[in-house]
Amino acid sequence: MVTGDRQVEPLSGLALRGLVFASGAAGLAYEISWSRQLGLIFGQTARAAAIVLGAYFFGMALGYALAGVRSARMVRPLGGFAVAELAVGAWALAVPALLGFAPEHVLGGGGRVLLALLVLLPGTTALGASLPFVAQATAGGRSAGTAEVAGVYASNLAGAVLGVAFSTWMLAPVGVVTMSWVAAGVSITVGAIAWGLRSRYVVSAPRADSPVKAAASESLWLVAAAISGLGALGAQVLYVRLFSLVFHNSTYTFAAILLVVLIALSAASALGAKLLQWVDPRAAVTGASLLVAAGLPVSVAVFLQLQGVGYFGWGNSFGSYMVAALGMVAAVVFVPVLAMGIVLPLAWHLAGADDRPGPVVGRLTTANTLGAALGATGTSFVLVPWLDLWWAFAAIAALYLLLALLVGWGTGARRRWGLGVAVAGALLLGATVVSSGVDVSGRDEILVKRFAGPYGWTDVTSDSRGYKQRIRQNMHYGLGSRGSSPMQLRQGHFPLLLHPRPERVAFIGLATGVTASAALDRPEVEQITVMELIPQVVDAARMFGPENRQLLDDPRVRLQLGDGRTVLGSADERYDVIVADLFVPWESKTGYLYTVEHFAAIRERLRPGGVFCQWLAGWQVGSREFESIAQSLRTAFPHVAIWQLSRRSERPLFGLVALDAPRTLSRERIDAVMETHRPPARGREYVLRSADDLVAWYVGDWRPLDGVSLNTDEHPVVEFTAPVTSRQRSQRLRRERFRAYYDERLQGLSREVFTFAPPAREDERRLPR
Repeated sequence: MVTGDRQVEPLSGLALRGLVFASGAAGLAYEISWSRQLGLIFGQTARAAAIVLGAYFFGMALGYALAGVRSARMVRPLGGFAVAELAVGAWALAVPALLGFAPEHVLGGGGRVLLALLVLLPGTTALGASLPFVAQATAGGRSAGTAEVAGVYASNLAGAVLGVAFSTWMLAPVGVVTMSWVAAGVSITVGAIAWGLRSRYVVSAPRADSPVKAAASESLWLVAAAISGLGALGAQVLYVRLFSLVFHNSTYTFAAILLVVLIALSAASALGAKLLQWVDPRAAVTGASLLVAAGLPVSVAVFLQLQGVGYFGWGNSFGSYMVAALGMVAAVVFVPVLAMGIVLPLAWHLAGADDRPGPVVGRLTTANTLGAALGATGTSFVLVPWLDLWWAFAAIAALYLLLALLVGWGTGARRRWGLGVAVAGALLLGATVVSSGVDVSGRDEILVKRFAGPYGWTDVTSDSRGYKQRIRQNMHYGLGSRGSSPMQLRQGHFPLLLHPRPERVAFIGLATGVTASAALDRPEVEQITVMELIPQVVDAARMFGPENRQLLDDPRVRLQLGDGRTVLGSADERYDVIVADLFVPWESKTGYLYTVEHFAAIRERLRPGGVFCQWLAGWQVGSREFESIAQSLRTAFPHVAIWQLSRRSERPLFGLVALDAPRTLSRERIDAVMETHRPPARGREYVLRSADDLVAWYVGDWRPLDGVSLNTDEHPVVEFTAPVTSRQRSQRLRRERFRAYYDERLQGLSREVFTFAPPAREDERRLPR
């Protein structure tokens, strides 16, 4: 049949929605896969992630802009969509090969920006170009066509929901690079089908000598679209910060937040299509903006009422935990994000998309995307550090209050909208004041000092006596305390005992600085390199000067900020001893610190005879994570020995020690070092007091096992299994579970990597209690 200037065949609208649904799923899979691939080169830092996100958004915006101009002159705009999908699919197949030519680690903001643009720009430009072509094919030549565009856009966002879910739950088994290839197959298939259907979407195009010009009122809607993008991504960043105070901060919980946001945006686009038929769209934009202005701070108050800042522990299994987490996120986030998402499709209509769909959608979505890039980076690096969390929410809400004033002023009902602005402003201010007044010091703790930054809150807290002072990250992750100084000191002291003369040592992770300070006791140590991801942790560590012997002021110490993996791999220096801290294995991206590739890079950074020690906490891992990490380390090194340096089965502490050749240790030398350099002022040592203790806590040598999944850059299994283990607490290696695993797997291991002179007696091996 024929409608206006467009030919449409039966079911073609449904077919088009199916195509853009699949395109949306592939687009999110690309974003997740490409950000991980580039993260291995740039490092898993907030700044590097911002560079990748900025490059991704810039390419999308460029695609929107270019296709917006081109789509108005195409008789078969679905052909443009097909070409864009084929282009992004072809480019995605090439991205891994292109990254193979990149330097192993790229430091410096300029180099990272350039590489991100070179790798991402062609693909993301093609991704962005899809929407204006679809808009022109969907609404070209029809009155009230924006409603159809909004409906199709809702399908695209619904596809993005599937893309996030599939990429999160299937990334580890499928693989990071393979995931992008799967998405490429989807894009190429979509492009091929769209090319075959292009003749079903034929629209009249203006003559080449009659360019389409923007409406005089479009500038207001460009501003509205930009504010909408800035506010939506800024709010998303803030919600992630908010929930990081209570969730276990795994890839799954971050995906839960993104899923709810995308579902809300998809529903908003579908609702926007209906609102165009029911109400004045300008009034709807004003009302939605007022709802966001009041709803954002109120949602924070709801969060604090429902959860406070206590650890979110609902559910007896990982599945029930995730269902409860999704419900919690939806209760807090859905309504404000729904209101945010209504603005863009209504702005399309008000700017004239019914008559000029491709160009208008292209221009406004360009402004929206550039605003989103600014919102994501500006919120992380400006708003949160300057205003802290609660008032950062208020700043985003105030932006929507300004949008309501700008749009509502021209509705002809200024008094009514003025009253709405006043009410929303009062709710905004009141809810923010209430939220900022909530006690967030934590249970039985006094907040001594708080450092806010892109990674959230880094706190120094204390008990009422000031004795149990500790560093915590985002309320619930302890980075060490005065009370745990003996164990922290042991973690630095022990690896140094395994090398006859450690002159250059490196520590991946600073925390309180007590672990690295063990190297200060060894006069033969000439240089101590300490790597720390979070700058605010450095500020907090300075408050533990008495415990870490003013480590950061010692002339032998060199502090390097950044992802330890990237910093270590980018330097040409080599070390006698490298010590990796107790990283929380279920936190998002932490699994990359346990991969075969990372361990192999560490081996290259060791001097001849060098020693690497990876610490693992039994209370943080289960048998599958322990075995995966140990097996991955054994794949990179020819020899791996296991020590268990804790007397309590409640909190077993493992040291996985890797080196190139077996070694004989002198008991006499070890006893002399312990006697001379064990500082009693920093806590009494009960576990590691002599060479006999060192011998006794030697569990044995790790032998390769069949059926163990290696943790690799392509298949980061630890990142995805550890969160499940963390919720199924009975699976962690502690108490009865640890004793059973020790008896089944560790008891009776050979002990040949390290021998002791004079020879060790067999009865010196101690079993954990």
